[in-house]
Amino acid sequence: MIPTKDLTHYLKKYNITGPRYTSYPTAPHFKENIGFKEWNIAIEKSNNGGQDISIYIHIPFCHSLCYFCGCNMQVTKNVKKVENYLTHLAKEISLISSQLDKSKKVKQIHFGGGTPNFLTPNQIINLGNTIRKNFDFDKYIEYSCELDPRQLTQDHIKSLKKIGVNRVSIGIQDFDELVQIKINRKNKVSQIKTVLKWLKNEGITSYNFDLIYGLPLQHILSFDNTLNEIINLNPSRIACYNFAYLPQLKPHHKLIKKSELPSASQRIKLLIHTIKKLQSNGYTYIGMDHFAKNNDSLVKAQQSGNLQRNFQGYSTHKKTDLFAFGTSSISNFGDAFFQNQKLLSGYFTQIDADKIPLEKGIVLSKKDLIIQDVISSLMCNLKLDFNKFNLKHNINFKYFFEQELVRLNELFIEDNFIEIHNNILIITEIGRLFIRNIVMVFDKYLNKNNSFYSKTV
Repeated sequence: MIPTKDLTHYLKKYNITGPRYTSYPTAPHFKENIGFKEWNIAIEKSNNGGQDISIYIHIPFCHSLCYFCGCNMQVTKNVKKVENYLTHLAKEISLISSQLDKSKKVKQIHFGGGTPNFLTPNQIINLGNTIRKNFDFDKYIEYSCELDPRQLTQDHIKSLKKIGVNRVSIGIQDFDELVQIKINRKNKVSQIKTVLKWLKNEGITSYNFDLIYGLPLQHILSFDNTLNEIINLNPSRIACYNFAYLPQLKPHHKLIKKSELPSASQRIKLLIHTIKKLQSNGYTYIGMDHFAKNNDSLVKAQQSGNLQRNFQGYSTHKKTDLFAFGTSSISNFGDAFFQNQKLLSGYFTQIDADKIPLEKGIVLSKKDLIIQDVISSLMCNLKLDFNKFNLKHNINFKYFFEQELVRLNELFIEDNFIEIHNNILIITEIGRLFIRNIVMVFDKYLNKNNSFYSKTV
């Protein structure tokens, strides 16, 4: 069980800036000198690797600005700009799919943003048709889409169903009206109930909700009311993210008063309350920010060792190559990461020249891949068996990570964050609250300048 004792001592010691590890190495360490040579080598590795495909589609447009947003997005009403983007997106999909082994199946598709339902229903159908024309879908594909309930219509749901979407992620953040005013994102429980009715009518029964803790004016009593509403709405999964307040990188975060944000102590109390509340109502605590019904495929994936953490959070599809389309999106295949141009101008220019719109990336060394597996294992499975790891990577874990094990002992054994028995490292219940700090010990890219990361707690 999550501890109830005072955590003030730990917060003073461990509440530092650090990555969320949706990738390793993390995006700030990608390099701009990566090019088509590295891309082509990675494509060849992917084609010869036998792994199937996951697809991410980025829609960067929104109707209005949410002050907490950390995504690559822009507010626009320019219809021509959106149509131009979709034209280039279709061309990018065609360019990349033509390079891939056609025997590969698409196991998973995810639309993110921005706001995917910023698109009109017809635009959604056209985009879906483009993807299906260029790729071969697995019979049991997971096809998901992020939704903003405020601008959602029944026709949007019909169009999503038509292209094959079978899971949706609905952004709620918090139902408290005062919090909503402070983050410029108002939505009501009644709106969500209407959306769920539309989904049910179309046979889309898998849905999850996104929440954020650490927002301005949040406190346990108000957030408990939100959790009660969420539980009554009965989602199969819940993501509850820690608000990453980064005004130095996201200027619109300055619209949120720092003085109105919960303290580190208040934030961790919000998290602990959320964990206990959801666990007592039939949800399993997955990793560091996800919850799923006890019979959900996400829980089964963790139990079988097939859980993966990627740019969309936790996923059930571990053994797939990720190809991402649209501005700023990040692909991961052939032992490399490739990030697209962040600005529309650069994205358009590259595609107009019939080029993959690369901006930066990184090719992983053998050591990077080993460390990546360590971090992923701990983030997903909350334990790591040294003996099995030795066989998998042909190393001696205790020798290879001699300095890291010393640091783990110095930092976390005494505080009961980890235990090591019979060559198995286990993250304890209290350690789960500080898991980012624990895996940071293995990160070879971290330096003293971690200003592009949020606080770990």
